Amino acid sequence: VYHCDDALYAVANPRWYRLRFRHADLVLTGNREIAAVAEEAGATVELWDGAVEVGRYPLRRHEARRPVVIGWVGHHPPLLRSIAPALARVCAQGHARLKVVGDTPLEAPELGSALENEQWRPEREFDVFGEFDIGIMPLENTEYNRGKEAFKIKEHMAAGLPVVC
Repeated sequence: VYHCDDALYAVANPRWYRLRFRHADLVLTGNREIAAVAEEAGATVELWDGAVEVGRYPLRRHEARRPVVIGWVGHHPPLLRSIAPALARVCAQGHARLKVVGDTPLEAPELGSALENEQWRPEREFDVFGEFDIGIMPLENTEYNRGKEAFKIKEHMAAGLPVVC
């Protein structure tokens, strides 16, 4: 059984992934884009929506507070560059700020002091979600992004957060 939750064939040698699909007894994925590529390669595919262990996420108790914390967690903060101007407008009044938890800091001078970067650490993997008021998962319309499973969205929801995608 080969589980594929990201369209890695879109950013690496697609031949390798098509071979993996073809030689697997079953390809398991939660994404229809990946399923279509695997079926085209001759694989038997089962769509399976991956689960999140909700008990590991602190459930956010929402209270009125300013600024509201908009949160993002991931391994590639530059993905946020395309929405940084919109986030800067939202944060300009002082009613919101952006917290980015990732491998590298987001550089977005237009956000000024409304931006907080935190280095991702395994021991904080679940706790960071409890510090957000709103979770975001922006994605550009690319083959790779269309082939992603919505894991981050599920994590935000497991913590009781509204999500903007």
